[in-house]
Amino acid sequence: MATESLGILLLSFGSVRDDVDIPTFLERIRHGRPAPPELIDDLRARYRRVGGSPLVDITTAQAAALQERLDPAASGAVLVLPAMLYSDPEVETAVAELVGRGVTTIVGVPLAPQQSPHSAAYFTTLERAVSEMPGVRSRMAGPWHLQPDFIRTLADHLQSCLAQLDEAERETAQILFTAHSLPRRVPGVDRYAEQVEQTASTLADRVGVSRSGWEVVFQSRSGPSNDWLGPDILDVVSGLPARGTRAVIAAPVQFCADHLEVLFDLDVATRERAEALGLRYLRPAPLNTAPGFIDALADVVRTTVEFAPEVPLPD
Repeated sequence: MATESLGILLLSFGSVRDDVDIPTFLERIRHGRPAPPELIDDLRARYRRVGGSPLVDITTAQAAALQERLDPAASGAVLVLPAMLYSDPEVETAVAELVGRGVTTIVGVPLAPQQSPHSAAYFTTLERAVSEMPGVRSRMAGPWHLQPDFIRTLADHLQSCLAQLDEAERETAQILFTAHSLPRRVPGVDRYAEQVEQTASTLADRVGVSRSGWEVVFQSRSGPSNDWLGPDILDVVSGLPARGTRAVIAAPVQFCADHLEVLFDLDVATRERAEALGLRYLRPAPLNTAPGFIDALADVVRTTVEFAPEVPLPD
């Protein structure tokens, strides 16, 4: 049994809880630059359309589930908290809480399986917060886009989705493995795109879908298409009827929880485009707190803790 508590931060991008917070949230994302009114209005309309973003609440629930998984006896050997880059609860606040509860080793787990340019922001923010705490050290989990429990859970959810199709729909269905688009000029974006492709290919093999039945797409870009990773999901959906497709499955392979990019960009914008073209639209159940996904996070933590063996996890 550990002689000190291990702190774990589930790191996420962040989200507003109320549309009143949108201007401040956007300003934080833009590193202090106020957002133009049209951007505020657009985001506010999206949030209102889906009834707000549950991202922070889901991340909090994921943290509670992971703590129970790693320390079922509630011995206090493991403390898991959510931490956001651009909203509350902030990384700095979560680090201070862990240290105040006796933690001296903190493991950061980005809730994004593939290593992206945002990974550096998580690392830098965590390192800066820990540097203010004498005697405290941190470890950051690496990419986990091929973690077996992660792939298995995605596959189970996708199989359930495929089971909803009739025979004719199944024969022509197209699975769009989707991830957040990023600017092509950002360092590390090629590695990110490659790992998204690896996740998609592994998942397709797991569910037995032929190469012609799936493709990787990107979504939620906020700039010119030629400057961002593509193809864009809406453009691909628009071309599916000409290929004889009758059903489309939008399957996120980078998002670990329901939030605006899923609930609006997929379940509103993509669904509306698909249904306007006569396509059936489906999306697999989200990872959220699915037991298999919590297993995946537990394995990621255990792998990272191998670099700090003097702070073992409970058996």
